[in-house]
Amino acid sequence: MINKLIKVDFYLKGQTSAKNPKRKPVYARVSYKSDRLGFAIKGMVCEDCDKDWSRGGFIGRGTEAKQSELFRIQKEIESYDSSHFQSAIQIKNYYLHETEVINHPS
Repeated sequence: MINKLIKVDFYLKGQTSAKNPKRKPVYARVSYKSDRLGFAIKGMVCEDCDKDWSRGGFIGRGTEAKQSELFRIQKEIESYDSSHFQSAIQIKNYYLHETEVINHPS
């Protein structure tokens, strides 16, 4: 079932180091109704943002596992029952196992 209220996309955070300026962490952005929230995907980085990243995802050889993980994350979050949440932060907290589902009347 496609959830039209919860959407997930991915982006690279602008932080770089002097040692490796093309290496950037991957962030997820959860959108729910008019609420948006970004958070880091723990342990996931793009080693060469010029070569391996385009339009919210990994591209090219050697990035298939990372792209599959992003797809899995997106499908998991977008499959949540939106009637259990009131904000994007609740969705993020549930995904990160920081809280249980909130059951409230819609």
